[in-house]
Amino acid sequence: MKLIFLILCLNIFGKLSAAEVEIDKIKKDDNIETIAKRNIYKFKLKYNNRLTDFQEDIKKWNPLISDWSQPPENQNIYIDYPYSSFL
Repeated sequence: MKLIFLILCLNIFGKLSAAEVEIDKIKKDDNIETIAKRNIYKFKLKYNNRLTDFQEDIKKWNPLISDWSQPPENQNIYIDYPYSSFL
């Protein structure tokens, strides 16, 4: 019984750790609006074209970027919630 429980736990943990985090790389002349417009299609069900809500979430998930009018080129940013919902 303990072995079955251990196998199930390892299986669940493997699935959780394999979850992909959506990221995007900031391109030259990007700003928060261009980043959001380029990626919102991936989250149609969540945002339903509410671009400002998506922009606010991107800012929340990337607190190290302070100037979204000229973010640092070639930096990877989160465009989806970066943490596992099981934590």
